[in-house]
Amino acid sequence: MNRLLLTIGVIAIAVSVTAQSNFVTLGDKAFVEKDYYTAVNYYEKYLGIIPPDAAGFRPYSPEKVPNRKKHGKEIPTHVLYQLAESFRMLHDYASAEQWYSKTMTKDPQHTVYPVAPYWHGVTLRANKKFEESETELQGFLKSYTKADEYSEGAKHELDNLAFIRQQLKSKEQSLYNIGKLSTGNKKMQGNYSPSFDGNNQLYFTAALPDTTTTKPSPSINNLYRAIVNDTMISTVERAPLETAKNTDQGTPTFTANGKRMFFTRWEREKGAATAAIYMSDLGSDSKWSSPVKLNDKVNVAGYSAMQPFVTPDGTHLLFSSDRPNGLGKYDLWYVTVDPQGIAGDAVNLGSTINTKENEEAPFYQAISKTLVFSSDGRVGMGGYDLYQSKGDFTTWQTPADLGYPVNSVRDDMYFYAKNTDNNLLHNAYFSSDRQADCCLEIFNVTRDDKTFKQQVVGTITECNTNAPLSGVQVIADDNNGTTVYKNDNTGSSYGFNINNDFTAITFKFSKEGYTVSSQPITIHGEKYTDTTYTVKACLTAIPQQEKTPATDSTTEEPGKETIVGKDGTKKASHKMMKVFFEFDKSAIAGQERPVLDSLASLMKKETGLVMEIGGYTDAKGTDEYNIKLGKARAESCAGYLVQKGIERSRLVTKGYGKCCPVEPDTIDDKDNPEGRKANRRVEFKILEY
Repeated sequence: MNRLLLTIGVIAIAVSVTAQSNFVTLGDKAFVEKDYYTAVNYYEKYLGIIPPDAAGFRPYSPEKVPNRKKHGKEIPTHVLYQLAESFRMLHDYASAEQWYSKTMTKDPQHTVYPVAPYWHGVTLRANKKFEESETELQGFLKSYTKADEYSEGAKHELDNLAFIRQQLKSKEQSLYNIGKLSTGNKKMQGNYSPSFDGNNQLYFTAALPDTTTTKPSPSINNLYRAIVNDTMISTVERAPLETAKNTDQGTPTFTANGKRMFFTRWEREKGAATAAIYMSDLGSDSKWSSPVKLNDKVNVAGYSAMQPFVTPDGTHLLFSSDRPNGLGKYDLWYVTVDPQGIAGDAVNLGSTINTKENEEAPFYQAISKTLVFSSDGRVGMGGYDLYQSKGDFTTWQTPADLGYPVNSVRDDMYFYAKNTDNNLLHNAYFSSDRQADCCLEIFNVTRDDKTFKQQVVGTITECNTNAPLSGVQVIADDNNGTTVYKNDNTGSSYGFNINNDFTAITFKFSKEGYTVSSQPITIHGEKYTDTTYTVKACLTAIPQQEKTPATDSTTEEPGKETIVGKDGTKKASHKMMKVFFEFDKSAIAGQERPVLDSLASLMKKETGLVMEIGGYTDAKGTDEYNIKLGKARAESCAGYLVQKGIERSRLVTKGYGKCCPVEPDTIDDKDNPEGRKANRRVEFKILEY
C-alpha cells in the first residue's frame, strides 16, 4: 500500500511539473506573438499567482491580485523579464516595476538582460518615483556602453525628469480644473478619443469584453455615444454603426454639420495591429451608412493609417501613419478631401512637427490655427505628452508642451477643444491613464482666463542726498528693444503696467546736468498672481566744469553695442541680439523671429554692415556633432535674413558648438536645464561697417 501511494505521489508530481513546464512554454509562445494578455495569464499560472484552472487573465480588473505571492522554485530569469515586459506593454507600470526589480535581483550584473535597468527606470518615473528613477537611469548610463536607442532613451528620460521637476513647481496649475468623465459601466476597460457630432453628442471609443470573437484579445474596441455635461455622462449607448468580425473600431471625427464621420478600424494578428481609416455618412434614419475604406492615398497597403481628424470645413484630413517616406515610427500627415470623400496626395507635416519617434492623435482648431497632437519623441512629462503648434498647413511653429497639469507622467492623448473661441483650453477634453492601472480615460479640462496685474513702479532720487529728484526722463525698452514706456519728465516717481509676454525690461534715467543711469530687470514670469516690480534709481549731479548734456553722453548702455565706422565715428547703436533654440533643433521658433526682424531692419538701414552669425549649443553630444548643429543654427538665421532682403554676401556663418557657454550646463554635477537653454543660441558680431 505504501509503495502504491508513493507511486501515485510520484506520478502526481510528474504531472504537476509537466503542467508547470507547459505554462512556461505557452507563455513564451504568446510573448513572441506579442499577445501579452495571454503571456501574463500563463506566467502567473506557472508562478502560482492564479490557479492553474483559472479561466484566463482578466486585464485591469479590480479583482486582480496586486501583491504577488512568493514562489519557492527556481524561476527562470526569462520568465521574470518577459512578465515585466508584458506588464509594461499592457501599461501596468506598477506590476512591471516589481518584475523588473526581481529580474535584476536574479541577474545583478545585468549580463542576461542589460536593458532591464533602463526599463526599470522608466517604470519608476511612470510611478512618480522620480529620485529613484534618476538614480537608476544614471547608473544604467554608467554601465551600458552601447550608443543605441536605449542609451539615448535614458538621456531623454533624464531630460524628462528635469522638465517634470520644473513643471511641478509651476504656479500655473492653479488655473486649471480637471475632472474625469465616468461612463458608469465598470466593464469598460478604458474609454478614450472624445469627439462631438453635429448634435453635440459625445462619441468615444471604449473596450468591452468580447464574447463573440475567436481572437486572443480579451476585449474589443467599439464606438459609443452619450450625453455629456461637464464631467457627467448619461445615456451611454453603442453608436449605430456596422461592426466587422474580429475587428476593433474607434477614434471618430466629424465634419462641422455632423453628417460625415471618419474613424479607424484595426485588426490584430499575433499581437500586431494593422489599422485603416474609413468613412461613413449619417442617413435620414439617424444611422451611419456602411463604412467605406478611404483610398490608397491614405491607406497604404501593408502599413497603418489611424486617428483621423477632419477640419470643420471638411477639406483637410489629418492622420497618423507609419507609411513609407516618414521621419519616424508614426508621423502626422494630411490629405485634402473633396465633397465625395476622395482624398488627394498625402503630405507629411515635416520635421518641425514629426520626430524619429511617434506623433499621434492630431486635432486642429481652425479659429486659432493651432495643431494639438501627442508625441513620445520630445522632452516632456514622460510617455506621450500633448503639444501645440501654430500653423496653417504650410508652415508650423516649434511645438510647445501643454505642460502640467494637462500632461502627466503617464500617457496623455486625444485632445479635443469643444469651445468655439480661440482659447484652446477654455473647455477641452483629452485622454490619459494617469488614474488607472492600464487604460486611457477621458478627462475634461477648463482653464481660468483671469488676467493678473503686472506693473512696475519706482522713485528717483539724488544719489548723495537721497532727496526726491523731479524732471527726470524715464524710458523703458522691452526685450525686443521696443520702447514700452516714456514718462512726461515731471515728478519724482513713475509707474506703468507691463505685458505678460515681457521677459526683460531695460530702464534709462536721464536729466540734464546729471549722470545717466541704466538699469535692466528680469520679469520672472509670475503671471498667475498680481505682481509689482519696484525699480528705484538715483542720479548724481555732474560737477560744473564736467557738466555735459545727457544726450551727448558717450557712456554705453548695458545691453547695447555701438557701431563705429572705419573713420572712427559712431554711426549707430543697437541692442545686442541673441536667438535661442530648442534642444537638438535648428529651426527658428516663432517667438525668436522678432529678433531677426529687428536685425534685418538695422542692416537695411546700415547698408555697409557685415555680420558674423555664430551658432552655439549646450554641452550634450559630441564636439563634432555640436559644431555641425551650431553651423545649422547659424545657417537658419542667415536664411531667414536673406528672405527679409539682406544680401547673403553680408552674412558670415560659423558653428562654434559647445565651446563658449554663457551659463553652466550643470550645477554641483546636476543638470541645469535653464543653463543649457541659455547656451543653445546664435549670437551676432559686427565684422565690417
